[in-house]
Amino acid sequence: MTEKTTQDFANNSSQPALREGLRLEKLGMEFQADGQPTEKTVGLIRAMRAGFHEKQPSQEEMRRKAVALSKDSLEFIAVYDDAFHEAEEFSYPGPYPISTFGHYEKSFNVGGESLIPAHLITEVTVAATHRRQGILSAMMRESLETAVAADRPVALLTASESVIYGRFGFGIATRAAKYELSTARGLGFKAPRVGTVSNVDPSKIGDVAAEIFAAYHAATPGSVDRQSSYREYKTGAWSDDITMPNKSLRALIYRGESGAPEGLATYAFNGWGWKPPTVSIRNLVAASDTAERELFRYLTNMDLIEKVVWPKGPVDTALFHALEDSEALGTVSVGHDLWVRVLDVPRTLSSRSWLRDGTFSLSVQDSLDYAAGFYVVSVLDGVATVSLESGDERQADMSLDISALGSLLLGEVSISQLVRAGLVSVAGSVRELDMMWSTLRRPFCSTGF
Repeated sequence: MTEKTTQDFANNSSQPALREGLRLEKLGMEFQADGQPTEKTVGLIRAMRAGFHEKQPSQEEMRRKAVALSKDSLEFIAVYDDAFHEAEEFSYPGPYPISTFGHYEKSFNVGGESLIPAHLITEVTVAATHRRQGILSAMMRESLETAVAADRPVALLTASESVIYGRFGFGIATRAAKYELSTARGLGFKAPRVGTVSNVDPSKIGDVAAEIFAAYHAATPGSVDRQSSYREYKTGAWSDDITMPNKSLRALIYRGESGAPEGLATYAFNGWGWKPPTVSIRNLVAASDTAERELFRYLTNMDLIEKVVWPKGPVDTALFHALEDSEALGTVSVGHDLWVRVLDVPRTLSSRSWLRDGTFSLSVQDSLDYAAGFYVVSVLDGVATVSLESGDERQADMSLDISALGSLLLGEVSISQLVRAGLVSVAGSVRELDMMWSTLRRPFCSTGF
């Protein structure tokens, strides 16, 4: 556990200064001898839940939450205003931060042969009483410094608001859609049935779910490895109240022609008070296109169910083409999902795959100075070699801000789209660069964090 005061930030010109009276502290989950979280950890969890407008946690909820966070080795940055807290006679007991910021490491698929380590940012809150005081900037810089020191080439987050993180170098790297399927008469599929789908006990699928996700994760650009708590939710051990099991959860396993499990889905009936009778998908992971199609064949042909809600799916889902009645699939909304902040340009670009060989240069601007520079990218047999050319005065083939590089990385957008948006300047052929940066499939991140 470390603390930084206003004077500490003043002595470090690279860090945004906190105003007098604020104290930044780095901490993890702490437990007492009896296994209960310490008063400081309780205050941190209370502040996080308040920031996301969640209900007051019970003592057991806080204990389980703290244990889950510690399993993933989450580290936290919190800012305290002790005088403000102590002046209120009705405050919560013990330390209570006015802002929170969590980070941890998980693997990330950038579309190459190997996964890379990523710096995941989560649980970011700032109390309404302390907004616009530079607190988020101070926590972000502290966190990104940690990422660089840990040799993590990218930082990732999912944002509740789209206007916050661009100034820190994050760009929208994936989008996701919410779908609804009208299933009153059941839905037909153009392709013949392959393999089998079984309704199984959710409490027994923890290990096979992890195996299926590992295969999906390795094959899906944009995929982020999951937290340990996913197992508790997806097996029904936890409901929204993590002290109670989810008795409404149902589970499906798809087995291919070999008999091996290739996909799974969990879902819940919304209740007979919901009109029309509706099922909501809670988790769907398919290690093959066939697995996804066959799981939906089952989900869209259940008796008495007239609507299936898929809260989060890829924007380019093949369901539109797989269904005999494509109008049965409706898009409710499409929005930003995963945001990427590149910290190490050579390592990141050399980790993704390239469909076309060639050489180009790019000039990257980075207001936080983690990744600014003139780079030369040489691709041979789909593998890139990236070098930082110090002091190079040549005109770059393309120039962009680090946030635009985050958007471009996985192939969610093209060079030509970013040129039209005024976010990339190209000296040569836009078409040639488009072809070099193109990807075989659109990225998607099914993990929430």
